[in-house]
This record gives sequence, structure tokens and C-alpha cells, in this order.
Amino acid sequence: MNKIYANPIRVYLFLGLLALIGLWAGGKLPVSLFPNSVRPGVSVSFSLSGYTPESFRNELGSEIESAFKKMNSSLIHVDEVNAEYSQEGNIEYRLKFSWNTSATEALKEVQNIMRGYSQRFPVKMRDSLNIYSRGSERAKGFYVASLSSDKRPVDELYSLIEPILRPKLAEISDADQVSVWNPSGEKIYIKPRFADLISLGISFSDLENAIQNSLQPKSAGKVKIQETNYAVNIPGSIQKPDDLKDILLPGTNGKIYRLEDVASVELKKDDNFGYRTSGRQSIIVYATPKDDGNIKRLSEDIAAITKQVLSSLPSDITFTPLIDPGVFIQSAVNHVMKEVFLGAFLAVVILYLFIGSARNVITATIEIPLSLILSFILMKIFGMNLNIISLGGLALSSGMNVDASVVVLENIMRKFEDQVPSQMSQ
Repeated sequence: MNKIYANPIRVYLFLGLLALIGLWAGGKLPVSLFPNSVRPGVSVSFSLSGYTPESFRNELGSEIESAFKKMNSSLIHVDEVNAEYSQEGNIEYRLKFSWNTSATEALKEVQNIMRGYSQRFPVKMRDSLNIYSRGSERAKGFYVASLSSDKRPVDELYSLIEPILRPKLAEISDADQVSVWNPSGEKIYIKPRFADLISLGISFSDLENAIQNSLQPKSAGKVKIQETNYAVNIPGSIQKPDDLKDILLPGTNGKIYRLEDVASVELKKDDNFGYRTSGRQSIIVYATPKDDGNIKRLSEDIAAITKQVLSSLPSDITFTPLIDPGVFIQSAVNHVMKEVFLGAFLAVVILYLFIGSARNVITATIEIPLSLILSFILMKIFGMNLNIISLGGLALSSGMNVDASVVVLENIMRKFEDQVPSQMSQ
């Protein structure tokens, strides 16, 4: 260690290397509106078909639980696996992961495990399988913007924009969900006739599951191209509202019924519901980021793509961001940068006035921003993200660095001054 200190060039090169690593780590940190206040989790649920809860647990359930508990790697660590086998024939596995687990990787791994086991399920049971993330979405934030026109009705506006805008928004890499929504559009209303459900022995949960399974795409396995696996999905069977009437429902008497036998299906418009921007009816762009996505970059990408699309459309269409987390995050970043430069400037002025050595003052000038850059390395190691809370902490630490720089450098200079008289006396 003394050999390193003896050569200042080595120290500068080592600090420069750490600074480059810190800048790289800062660029790789997820950016969200709030810190991760809830551990990532995944839920797996499905309805039994041909099994009792006890028989399924003995045949496959315990094996699935064991597979979940062994699901540990460098990116994933399972803390808890809770299984609920209800007597109504529904099963749910709730998995909790450690704080530094990648929620995206955890969801992928659970999907891979269940893809293998679901091949051994009956068709009805496999169709009811539902796997989704839970918990971490509270910290992600969301983006909302509106599109409106003072010359066009909202339905015409939607038919003009949605086919062009939605495919482009779907290509955003940081987005978990992006939708272009017409709140005033036509909606499908399914009204069950409970007397018919009871007489035919069909439960409301059977009706709900049948509708959801018809809307969801079906997994058809996967294709491996080189080293990458690609999932193959078959679109749901519902392509138009009338298709809902043909959804099949099994009764307790062994017969199969259609949905229209137990419920009415209506397509109508709710004129009392909608969104307005500056008094004009609007369509809504709504987006949420991936668990490890950058919500600031997501906001910027949506705004850029939307403005690019609007440049080729009539000029009466107006784009208005309503909830933009990127604005708050950029404000926090600007605040941190202001505090860093202001703190460094004040430290330079004070140290130069009291010490009078430009060479020593430069050391303090470099130390303040360097310490913040190096903190990104630890944030990356411990799985933290950049958010308004962590950026506020960095702004606070910049002020503490100013105090530390003044005290430490003044103490170093005092030690040097104490050594000079002792060396002269010798």
C-alpha cells in the first residue's frame, strides 16, 4: 500500500479506473419514481380439473413447491413459497424473493418451471393457468398522456391514431405495458343470468375463468434459435364480440353449454364516461415500466414517438403529458448536479482563501463529484435504483462532502506544517 501512495500517478490512475466503473454502473442502474419498498413476488394460480386438492398435492403439487424452493441463482433467491389449496378447486402459489432479486428474471424463471409442469395438466386446467408479478409494481410509477382535437370526435381521433401509434409504442424496450385507450369507446357488457347458472350447475367462477381463458393467448411451446429461446403463443379465440356468445361452459350434468345460454352479451357505448383535456374529449396513452426498466427513458421515448407520429397527421391533434415521472426525476437530477457544483465551488473558494495552494484545492474539487460517482458502484452491487429518494440522499451527501473536504484537507496541511519545524531542528 505504501508503494502505491509513494507514486501519485498510480493513485490517480486507480481513481480514474474507479470513476469509469462508477459511470458505467450509474448508466446501468434502473430509474424509477420511488425506491423498491416491497420485495418482488410472483403468484401462480389455476383451477383444478380431474383432481381433488389432496390428490393434486400428492401427485404434482409438492413437486412444484420443491422446484420453486430450489429456484436460486446469481440473480434470483427465493425467501418464501406459500401454497394455498382451496376446497373450491383453486390453487395459488405465492413466492417472495429477496430484495436484490431481479423481478423480471424471477417471473421468467417461474414461467419456465410452470411451462414444463403445465404440459402434464389437463387442457382445462392448463388454460386456467395465470402467472403474474406482484409487489414491486408499487414502486415503478406510470406515465399518462392525452391526445385531443378541437375539430374531430374522439372516436374518429382514436381510429386515426391508434393503428399507427400503438405498434411503435410496443417497441419501447423499457415498457412493460403500453396502451392507447379510448375511454368513450364501445364496451362489451356480459350480464349473467344467475337463475340459469344455478339450474345448469355452472358456478360464477367457472364463467369468469372461461371468459379469461378465451381472451388470453395460449402457449404453444418455444423455439430455440441459436442460444435464444422464443415463446410461441396462439392468439385467443375471441376476435369479435359475437364470439363471446360461443364460449363453452361445462355443466354438472355432463352437458356443454354456450355462454349465451346463461348470460347476455351487449356492445354499447357509455356516453357518460370519458376524459377531457382543456374541455375536449381525449384518448389516453398509458404506460408502466418493466421492473428493471428506466421510467425516465420510457417517458422520453413515448413523447418522442408520439410527436413523430403526429408530425404526419393533421395539425389540430394535440399531445399533452398528464403524469410524467421523467419530469420529477429530471428535476431531482438537476438538483443533485446543482448541489454538487455549488458545493465544489464553495469548497474551492474557502480552501483557497485559507490555504492559498491551488494544487491542494484541486484535490478537494475532484473529490466531491468523484465520491458521488463511486457511490453508483455500491448502488449497483446492492441492487438499488435511482429515484427521487436516492437522488435526494446524494444531494444531501454532497453538502457533507464539502464539510469533510475542508476539515480533512486543513488537517493534512496542519500535519505538514508540524513536520517542517521538526525536520529543521534535526
